[in-house]
Formats: sequence, structure tokens, C-alpha cells
Amino acid sequence: MPNSKNKNHPGKLVVVEGIDGAGKSTLIRALREHFEDQGLSVTVSEWRESRIIGPYIKKLSDKQIKVCPRAFSSLHAADFADRLSRDILPALARGEVVICDRYFYTEIVRDYGLDLPTDWSVSLFPFAPEPDLILFLNASLNTSIRRIRKRMEDNGPAGSLNKSLRMELLGSLLGSLDSTTGMMVDGKYKENGDPMTDKDRDQIKFRFQTKTREKYHTLFAPKKNVVTLDAEKSKSVVLDQAISATKVLFPSKATRKA
Repeated sequence: MPNSKNKNHPGKLVVVEGIDGAGKSTLIRALREHFEDQGLSVTVSEWRESRIIGPYIKKLSDKQIKVCPRAFSSLHAADFADRLSRDILPALARGEVVICDRYFYTEIVRDYGLDLPTDWSVSLFPFAPEPDLILFLNASLNTSIRRIRKRMEDNGPAGSLNKSLRMELLGSLLGSLDSTTGMMVDGKYKENGDPMTDKDRDQIKFRFQTKTREKYHTLFAPKKNVVTLDAEKSKSVVLDQAISATKVLFPSKATRKA
């Protein structure tokens, strides 16, 4: 792998982070459009989208194959390493703006939610370059849960979804929440065999989101390259905040196009 710690490249690495339901995807689409309007070339790298490792991780999820937490984390580290080598570093070398839809910080906070030691999680990513800018979408837990539930409702009743989409949704809500299995919590039944209610699911999500949200704040507190965005605001306001934050990277291009 190239020396990814070397920052002698003409591109800029922008990372968007936040708990599920914070609005990352919406912001990234708008940021990409903004940068391209400014004449900048943009590459977006998404979590678990390695052409080699990503399909394997998704297959595990689709088939509900249980993997221990450390193995699951290691798979995500491999996914990240592949995307970094194949997509992110070459784009930076070409002078492009690379927007990462989540970075290895996602893995650290997810592992923390599973009670894995942070030092071990960090040790999986010694090759990761420090981003030029981290945009942290700070959403309340209530907002996060409400948006996640709406996302599922917008896709129709769970029974009408195809298996792949249903597993993808369950994976974002309940996956990786069980420190014993690491990958999947049964979305239908509790451990004692009783049916799992919406309240049960919300409690699981709420506990996990609480831990990961706390870890994000702890992780980003000492960093100087983090800008916290108020995800409770409107999409337009959040985008304006994000564009304003990029002025330090692109002083001649960061004025929003009218």
C-alpha cells in the first residue's frame, strides 16, 4: 500500500461522520454538487463499498451469518484499506476532493458500542491518513431514531421488502449490536423466544446510539480539524455550515453558488 500517512498530495480529504439518521447521505450529495459547481473534481467513497470486500460483508448480512465482533471489525478494516489504496489515495494524488461517507472513526465508535477496546480498534487503521476536514453531524438521539423509523416506513412494510433490502435496513438498525454474535441481532425474537416489539427494537437502537454518540464526542474533542454541524437544523442551514467550514480548504472556491 502507498504511504498513506504522506500528505504531500494536491487533493483534499473531507470526512462526514455521525450516528445513523444524522443526515450524512443528504449532506454528501449536496456537498458533491457544490464542489462540482465550483469546478472541482470529486470522488465519494462510501463505507463497506470496496469492490472486493464489500460484497462479502453484504453477503454475510444477507445470509444472517454471525461473526464475532473482532472478525467483523477486521473485515471492515480490510474494506477500508482496499478503498483507500484503490480509490481514495489515487484520487487525492490527482488533486480531487475526496468525500468519505464515514471513515475509520465509524468502526471505532461501533466497536465501542460492542464493548471492544478502543486501542485495539485504532490499531486496525495505522495506515489511515488524517483528513483535512471532518464534518461531524451532531444529531440528538430522538432525532436519529425518528429518522431511522421514517426511513423504514418510506420503504413500506417490512414484509413487502425484498430480503436484501430488509437485511440492509436491519443491518443499519440492529446489526452489530450483540457483543456475543457481533453482527446481527434477531429482528423478530428476543433471546427468551418472545416476539420483539417496536419498543424492544427502539430500546436496542437507543442504547447503541447512546454509546456511539458519546464516543464520537470523546474521539473528536481533541482534534483541530473537526467542525461540528447542528444536524437538528434544516438541510439548507447544515449545508451552509458545511460550505463555510470548507473555506479553510478552498478559500477561492468556497462561496456558495447563487
